Amino acid sequence: MRDRYEELRSGGAEALVISFARPEDLEGFREHLRLPFPIAADPSRDAYAAYGVGSGPAWRIWGPRVIWRYMTLVARGRKLQRPAKGEDLSQLGADFVLDAKGRLVYAHLSRSPADRPPVARLIAALGL
Repeated sequence: MRDRYEELRSGGAEALVISFARPEDLEGFREHLRLPFPIAADPSRDAYAAYGVGSGPAWRIWGPRVIWRYMTLVARGRKLQRPAKGEDLSQLGADFVLDAKGRLVYAHLSRSPADRPPVARLIAALGL
């Protein structure tokens, strides 16, 4: 998303990351990932619960695809960050697209940390 953010903005859309990290940890997270878009804190995971985003079992969180993904990132020069104190590593992520009226037009609930939809699919859901 970072690489196509300007395309998204020029189409009148915005990206928002919602993290369960503590508010004081967000800026370091944003800098580490070089995120150009806003990020919000939801340490109580109310938004996660409202959208049905749950936790994953250990075998899925640390499965071969996930380990391979992390190894690929390290090989490309990415430094892995230690989890923040109290961070739940089993919490899964999700991707949602809402239209200009706030209606949900696309939802992807991740089955593992490596399970993310292509950015092109998210942008296409906006009709851009």
